[in-house]
Formats: sequence, C-alpha cells, structure tokens
Amino acid sequence: LSEGLSISRSEAKEYIERYFAAYPDVKKYLDGEVAFAHEHGYVKTIFGRRRPVPDINASNFMRRSFSERVAMNSPIQGSAADIMKKAMNEVNRALRAGGYASRIVLQVHDELLIEAPVAEQEAVKALLVDKMQHRRARRRRECGRKLGCRTLNVIVPRMGPEGRQRRHLAERQLLRTNYERTKIN
Repeated sequence: LSEGLSISRSEAKEYIERYFAAYPDVKKYLDGEVAFAHEHGYVKTIFGRRRPVPDINASNFMRRSFSERVAMNSPIQGSAADIMKKAMNEVNRALRAGGYASRIVLQVHDELLIEAPVAEQEAVKALLVDKMQHRRARRRRECGRKLGCRTLNVIVPRMGPEGRQRRHLAERQLLRTNYERTKIN
C-alpha cells in the first residue's frame, strides 16, 4: 500500500487501521478467511470453488505472510470472477438462443465488450442488462444445489461508451457493460 500510494509504511499502516476501525466487519471477515485457511489449507469462493493455500502454515515468515494475503484476497476476487463468468455464459447463451449476430469479443475483470450490428444494438443492450442485472435472482435457484444460500446484492450493470469499429465500416457497434459491486451479505 505504501508503495502504491507513495506514502510511508507508517502512514499506510495507519490508513489500514483507520479503515478497519470504520469497517470492523471487513476485518472480522478477512481474519475468518485466514483462520479457515490455517485450519483447512484452502479458501473458497461464494460458489464453492477452492483455492489451495499450501504455505499458510509455513515456518518461513515471508511465505506464510504471502499465503495469508492470498487467503484474504482469493475469496473476494475469485467470487467476483465466478459471478462474471456465470453472467458471461448466460449472455453468450442468450445471444445464441436469440439468433443474434452479436458476439462477446472480450471480457476483462468486470467488463464485457460486445460486438453488435447497429440493428441489434438496442435489443442486445436490453439483453445485457437483463442477464447481468438479474444474476441475483437466478442465484437463488442455485441455492438448493451444493451451495450454501447467500443473498447477493452486487450486480448493477452500467453501460459503458458505445463506439463504432472502423474495420466493420460502422455496421457494428461495440457495447460495453460492467458490474458495479455494492454489497455481499
């Protein structure tokens, strides 16, 4: 943090302490993930995907510290990736089922870049909002399977800029949408 913000280590430490003082449940959650990793040797995403953390109990301080950071980060980043992957697959299925010429060109973190003919632009926008925004409702149906039920209040799509792609002579539009994460219970 100190390197990223170009501040001293003591300032970074104080910043982190103030953050955890303001959000004690975040600290409790992160500490719980590290404790779970110490006991089991892995952490899980909200969809149950496991990330092994083999050095979590290492005697070497640097290896153990790195593993503890992995144990804190993986459930959060991994869950975000799981949510995005599920939404992306649903968007792709809907595009195929609807007979659209549009296609997913690129996925980066929480964004989808869609190449769409101009004639399909509005319909594909609506499809994107529906499939990405309603991920929460579909998640409830998955609760009965091998997952523990959790309420997700996370997916609020925001349409990014549209742009014409020259090589397709303005016959296709690039649509971009992304998730804005708000809260996970």
